[in-house]
Amino acid sequence: MIRTMSDTRSPDRQLADFEYQHSAEGLFLRYARGRIAHFWHRQLMTFSGALALYLLVSPLVGLIAVSLALLGESTDLLMLRRARNALAKGGRFPTYYALTALSGGFQALTITGCVMLAAFSAGLRDANFFSFTYLAGAALNAGLVLRFHPLASQVRLVIYGCALVTILAFEILSFDTLSLQLGYDVLAVCILFYMVWMITDHFASRASACCCIARAKSKPPAVSCTNSRKLCATCPSWRGTRRIRW
Repeated sequence: MIRTMSDTRSPDRQLADFEYQHSAEGLFLRYARGRIAHFWHRQLMTFSGALALYLLVSPLVGLIAVSLALLGESTDLLMLRRARNALAKGGRFPTYYALTALSGGFQALTITGCVMLAAFSAGLRDANFFSFTYLAGAALNAGLVLRFHPLASQVRLVIYGCALVTILAFEILSFDTLSLQLGYDVLAVCILFYMVWMITDHFASRASACCCIARAKSKPPAVSCTNSRKLCATCPSWRGTRRIRW
C-alpha cells in the first residue's frame, strides 16, 4: 500500500503544519497564491464591463476603463509575487502584509475610478444601477477573502463603500425633489449591501468553524479547540465559532 505524505508525518508535525496554514502568515500566503492563480479569471469581469462601456458610451471610455483596471490589477499582482518570494527567503511578514494592503487599496481605487467613469460619462440616472451592481460584485470579491487578508479586504470595502455613498449623494443632488426612481435606487443599494454582507459573513464563519473543528479533531488535540466554548475562544480562528453547536 502506498503511503501518502500526510501518513508519514508525525502527529506533532501535522499539527505544526496545520497551525502554520491557519496563522496570519499562512493565510496571507494562501491569499497571495489564490490572487496570483486567478488573475486572468478576474479579468473576465474587467473586460465585460469595459466592453459594455465601449458599446454603450464610447470606445474611448471603454479603453480608459480597461487600462485603469489592468493598472490596478497588475500593481497588486506584482506586489503579491514580490511578497510571496520575499517571505520564502525569510522576509519580514508585517512589512509585506502592509504593502499588499496598500496595493489592494490601489487596485480598489482603480476599480472605483472605472465605476465613476461609467456613472458620470453615461449619466447617473442611466448607469446608476450598473454602477451599484459592479461595486457590489467588487465588494463581494473582497469580502470572500476577508479571513485571509483582513486589512486588504477592509481597505477595499471602505473604498467601495465611499464610492457607493458618493454616487448616491450626487444622484440625490441631481433631483430637485424626491422621486420614485431615487427611492428605488436607495432600496436597491440596501438589498445589495445586505446580500454582500450575508454572503461574506457566511463564508467567513464557515471557514473559521471548519478550522476549529479540525483543530479539535487533531491528534494530539489542540488545547485551544476542545469541546469547551471558553477554551475555543483562544483559537486564532475563533470568529464565527458562535455558530458551532458543541
